[in-house]
Amino acid sequence: MKLSYISGNVFSSREGGGGTSLNQDKLIKLSRHFLDNKHSSVRGESMYTARSKIRLMGKMFIAIVMLASVYGCGGGSSSSATTGTLRIINSSGITATQAFVSPSTSASWGADQLSPDLPSGSSRDIGGVSCSVTFDFWATNSPGATQWGPGYGYTMPCGGIFNMTLN
Repeated sequence: MKLSYISGNVFSSREGGGGTSLNQDKLIKLSRHFLDNKHSSVRGESMYTARSKIRLMGKMFIAIVMLASVYGCGGGSSSSATTGTLRIINSSGITATQAFVSPSTSASWGADQLSPDLPSGSSRDIGGVSCSVTFDFWATNSPGATQWGPGYGYTMPCGGIFNMTLN
């Protein structure tokens, strides 16, 4: 049996020279075959599927762009950091009871940064120290007489750690 497309959705069948049209069941079965296999020659379902895929890909692209803008595109550097960490290392043989960190431009030392005390042989990290200005440092074992510093004009590495060793 040879099938040939005539016009619209009408097919004809030719067997042995006589022309007979397909019955409705065969035409429906043939139409389903084309729709199920997504042949490009059949419009309707296949065009809908293509448009759906394009819409889905567009939505996925937008989601990827949004995630990249929220989380960054990897390989970031610490140059965007605005603070660093001051690590106080006590290797003095006595307990440090107070430590003060302040911007060099400040007239006061501010609050004590050691609570609880820092025993000899241990260390403590103080985060959030600005790297946009220089800082001053002073520590003591108050009420004793030992003092470390004051030291002035230290530069904090942005996103890094500045080690201050008490000897």
